[in-house]
Amino acid sequence: MKKQTIAMVCALLASLATGCGKDEISRMTVKKVQPILEESPPEKGTAPQGGIAPSQGPADPLTYEKPDSWTDKGASGMRAASFIAGPAEARVQVSAIRLGGVAGGLLPNVNRWRGQIGLDPIVQDELKLTTIALASGSAKLVEMESSAKEDQVAQATLVAIVEQAGSSWFFKMTGPKNTVFAERDRFEHFMKSVRFAP
Repeated sequence: MKKQTIAMVCALLASLATGCGKDEISRMTVKKVQPILEESPPEKGTAPQGGIAPSQGPADPLTYEKPDSWTDKGASGMRAASFIAGPAEARVQVSAIRLGGVAGGLLPNVNRWRGQIGLDPIVQDELKLTTIALASGSAKLVEMESSAKEDQVAQATLVAIVEQAGSSWFFKMTGPKNTVFAERDRFEHFMKSVRFAP
């Protein structure tokens, strides 16, 4: 009886040993993983680990000397620079905008600016330009003025156009006519100080 029991146990163990080769269970050692903590962005101007400084964005596209009496309003939207000038009751706005290529063409832009101060469009033969010498190169200057209408004072606009490195820059001063022409010398001095980033 004992011999039969021993034989059965041996047979059972043999069959189990044969089946174990089909469904093996492997044991793996897994290292404990530290949780990933969200890092704060590095302070501006500091270098993160590895010695590479964070990007500070492109260099300023232009530098200039601001007339002392102008208030700098900074860059915003499409404006690379903006200012206000003149007395509180008759402020003018000055802006610098860069657009790609020829930006729609000179005459269409002039007619758009004319429309902004209530003037009719002109044709190419009526377009009058003067030139301002810059620190490097030159600017085309166009000026326009409207007459006073009912409760509105006469308006004027000066725009200096500079073609630079495949872009068109528009430096525009617009507002009440008397203030625009009172600020004209400062506007031209400002234009002569403008330098573009290489």
